[in-house]
Amino acid sequence: MGYTKTQREAKAKRLAEETKLATPKEEQGDIKEVVTDTTIIETPKEPIKKIAKKIPLDLIVPIISNFVGGLIYKSKKQAGYIIEWDELGGIEYMVLNTLWVSTITYMK
Repeated sequence: MGYTKTQREAKAKRLAEETKLATPKEEQGDIKEVVTDTTIIETPKEPIKKIAKKIPLDLIVPIISNFVGGLIYKSKKQAGYIIEWDELGGIEYMVLNTLWVSTITYMK
């Protein structure tokens, strides 16, 4: 069934009013929009190069005991080289090379 000319005009008018109400206030002119000229400059991003830091093997590092009671380290490489911790949280100092060798020789 078709619409008459007056029905079509009334429908068009009603749709125009609904779309006018649905539009944001900026388009209706209640709020004025200020446009400034801005330019965005993108700089090319270079990948970050990771450089491995070389730690000297003669560095002296603190070693903290996490065992209750005493802890003893006897070196297999150096005869008579012994380090003893007396208690939990005790600190003894060791050369980094010795610590590195101990982790290799005592792996279990």
